[in-house]
Amino acid sequence: MTMVSIPKESCLYTASYCEENVYKFIDRFQSNFNEIYAVFISNPRQQCVIWGQKLSDKPFEKPVCWDYHVIVIAKTVEDLYVFDLDTVLPFPSNFKEYMSRCFNPKTEIISSWWIEFAKHTGHFFRCVEGREFLKTFSSDRRHMRN
Repeated sequence: MTMVSIPKESCLYTASYCEENVYKFIDRFQSNFNEIYAVFISNPRQQCVIWGQKLSDKPFEKPVCWDYHVIVIAKTVEDLYVFDLDTVLPFPSNFKEYMSRCFNPKTEIISSWWIEFAKHTGHFFRCVEGREFLKTFSSDRRHMRN
């Protein structure tokens, strides 16, 4: 299996601007993949619980609760990868590992309250093909005022 090698340090990154970071990633690296997607993660409550995020002081014990989060899922001939500039997992991460560790962690050290909250709020995933995302993306940060 051939591993994709894109150093995290080579990616443009601004904290709290995940969709802009994803836009820049897709724009720069889309030719490295057979398929590439911007993936929006949210839910009607805008309370997305995700483990393994670098914003947490204990990323696999205490998740981060985002209003939404955006990651890249990219496919090569051999594998499926997740590129999340906000995770402490390897960059890139294997798709199955990322999904299980960030959305369905199995450990005794996690508070049952977080597990129940995550189950109650759930996660909705919207995949947008990379070229379409580059053509149609626009950013609206009015919700971040105050």
